[in-house]
Amino acid sequence: MFTLDSDIVGLQQHIQEFNPIFRQAFKCYVAGDWQAAFDNVERCLELWDSDGPTKALQKYMSFFRFQMPETWTGFRNIDEEIDLDEINRRIGAEGGEEANDEVSEGK
Repeated sequence: MFTLDSDIVGLQQHIQEFNPIFRQAFKCYVAGDWQAAFDNVERCLELWDSDGPTKALQKYMSFFRFQMPETWTGFRNIDEEIDLDEINRRIGAEGGEEANDEVSEGK
């Protein structure tokens, strides 16, 4: 049945393409190669624009302008509060209003 439904078959092919790209994005994120992680995250979102884990990586890394923070140890505490006001101030000072608007939309 599932191999005959074109929607299911298309979704299965989509997932098979998506998974290795997401794995590579996550490996780069953990290793601190956030530029490569960003590139792979963008590719993932082209394939599946509503994927929650991918969007979470994108949002977190965008707070740091896709530059690994000096304090990066390969993981983050997801219970840790992120100071969005400070991040917006920092990004606004570096990139003007356009960058500030991008982070505000991501709240």
